[in-house]
Amino acid sequence: AAYLGFQIGDRIVQVNGVTVYEQPDFLRVLQEALEMNRYRGQPMLFEILRGGGSPHGDGFGFPQPPRHQQQEHQQQQQQQQQHQQHYQQREPPMQPVLQQTSKPEDWSPSTPAHYQLVDPQRVHQQQQQQQQQQMMASSSAQHQLPFGLPPTPPQSCPQMNSAGVQPQIPAGHPPQMVSYSPSQHQEPAGLAMAAPKTNLQLVDLTGSWCYGKGEEVKNYVYHIHRAGSQLFFEQRLPEGGTVSGLLVPDGGPFLKAELIDAQGQVFGEMRLSYEKDEQVIVSALKQLGQPGWGEEIIARRVPAEQQQMPAAFAQAVTHPSMAGTGELPGFYATSQQVYSAMNHP
Repeated sequence: AAYLGFQIGDRIVQVNGVTVYEQPDFLRVLQEALEMNRYRGQPMLFEILRGGGSPHGDGFGFPQPPRHQQQEHQQQQQQQQQHQQHYQQREPPMQPVLQQTSKPEDWSPSTPAHYQLVDPQRVHQQQQQQQQQQMMASSSAQHQLPFGLPPTPPQSCPQMNSAGVQPQIPAGHPPQMVSYSPSQHQEPAGLAMAAPKTNLQLVDLTGSWCYGKGEEVKNYVYHIHRAGSQLFFEQRLPEGGTVSGLLVPDGGPFLKAELIDAQGQVFGEMRLSYEKDEQVIVSALKQLGQPGWGEEIIARRVPAEQQQMPAAFAQAVTHPSMAGTGELPGFYATSQQVYSAMNHP
């Protein structure tokens, strides 16, 4: 933590701009931030409150860190002061924040995460300069057009996903299902959006889904529940063990998930789509090492009175303090390892 710029007594008040008041809020927001970092490379930003120090403590009742940590902290403060003096203005600069550095070319899930101090004031100035340059470039380009301004874009556009990125959609093939972000619509999270040409219909995919015939139905059940603003898939296999993964849109009619088993190993890839006419989910599995997709499986929703919450998700709700156990990996763990530890302490 000291290597990343944190100090004893720091209070984390925001993660990626979302305020966290209590530990359950922090676990929920951090879990979503780790998933976004792993699957989409989105950096994690922490806003902290730092109190004044004293000879016997740090202002919050905590003892001072060991001498070698104090020396490292003094060196970091000197570097931070040099950074502030270089970009200092009359107004006091904003508190620098920790931001993950760009991923190297040989990045893998086992690569340690590295962070750096970023000056938000400098980033804001760079963004303003880029906006001014874009405005000047667009203004000059409009004067060069032979017929004046370009045509007005259509009123309806594809929905943005939770990372703010517009999915790539082939021309002439509107998606049947895209991700759903509660920050854009005043609806509960965990909804997938079916997008026919005429009207939009919200389909709630959360719950338990079963497939098979006769008595074997009870052995073939999977669950879809919310992980922050995302959809999370989990299934207990008939031969034993569980697989789980985050459902993300592929830019077409499918939601896809990389399935991970309880040991953290890749089990395979799954895709699913919702058929609104039959009110069923059609899915297919491509196990690790297979060249193509397996047969399509049709699953129907389990009645509400028979719905059962998966064990891993129930633990995440009933044990909000599990992140404090000694089994939780540190900052150098991958986001999948942290997520697995939070759900399987």
